[in-house]
Amino acid sequence: MENLLKIINQYTPLDKQMEMELINIVTKRVIPAGEYLLKAGQISSSILFIEQGAVYYYKIDKEGKERVVHFTFEGDLFSDLESYSTGIPSNFYIKTLEPSIVYRLEKRHLDNFLEKDLRWERLMRLFMQDALIKIVGDKKNRGTLSNTEHYVKLVETYPDLLNRVPLYLIASYLNITPEGLSKIRRRIINKR
Repeated sequence: MENLLKIINQYTPLDKQMEMELINIVTKRVIPAGEYLLKAGQISSSILFIEQGAVYYYKIDKEGKERVVHFTFEGDLFSDLESYSTGIPSNFYIKTLEPSIVYRLEKRHLDNFLEKDLRWERLMRLFMQDALIKIVGDKKNRGTLSNTEHYVKLVETYPDLLNRVPLYLIASYLNITPEGLSKIRRRIINKR
């Protein structure tokens, strides 16, 4: 919980009363690897914080294949923001990659906070703003970087990615085959 409070205080300072209110409504879950936090067709009704572990988002494409769209690691607040904000069913699956400790803040509780205190509204605005910046940055990378450049940027952004994420999921994220990823990795190693 301490890490969650630290992250939230980076967005907007909470006084002791706000911290206690948050502690009373946040639920902690220890989740094994391979468990779904959200499935396509469900409505995202919470904001999550990952204290330990890793999760990934994927969707099913027209050919019925899993397409990874995002990875989330320690210290991140996350959700399917479109589903959370609009109440429409999600198009994504969110699944743990490894055993994880996740804190859940239900929308109904957060909505009550938003009505009581503008600092909660500021927190949500800044959280949504950060999430949007990440999404736009990722879209820009996908549209302007080569697969090799995108892979290098991904590994630079998440230095322990290769130790935590199976290569086939990284390949899916880059929208290439596992064999294509192997070629990229060989080229990078041969350049050194």
